[in-house]
Amino acid sequence: MWSFYTDDNEPPVVDAGPDQAVWLGMDGIDGQVTVTLEGYTADDGRPGPYVVLWTQDQTEAPPVGIVNADQDVATVTLTERGVYAFTLTADDGEKQAFDTVQVVVGDTPCDASHMSSGQPYLPSDINQDCIVNLEDFALLFAQGWLSCTDMLTHCGL
Repeated sequence: MWSFYTDDNEPPVVDAGPDQAVWLGMDGIDGQVTVTLEGYTADDGRPGPYVVLWTQDQTEAPPVGIVNADQDVATVTLTERGVYAFTLTADDGEKQAFDTVQVVVGDTPCDASHMSSGQPYLPSDINQDCIVNLEDFALLFAQGWLSCTDMLTHCGL
């Protein structure tokens, strides 16, 4: 007599979607941005439902409320600059699976770009607006334009 046990229950499939870089005011409302967390979950077809839940991971970013946290697609409204992380979990009662998405929120598109890429600003971009132009030149040189720094002869004046 043969006796064996097979566990043919696979854990759910979970994809929290791609990381995102956004900025406050991006959707037309100053001081905030609403982000859609576009996840995907599936189970192996075993009888019974599975449970889906979005949660916010602990980071230095402030806690936020998640709308439709029990659905694959949820939304969050963010009002502060920072790096947020959200985890999508699926649980079929026996096995769990999860995936995490990162949302980088900058004050401006330029700020969000540099936060998400980790690239430094160009040294010549004095006002850090991602454009090196006359405004940067003015900030760098205008304050001291024609100022004398010779404390011995006072530049012959």
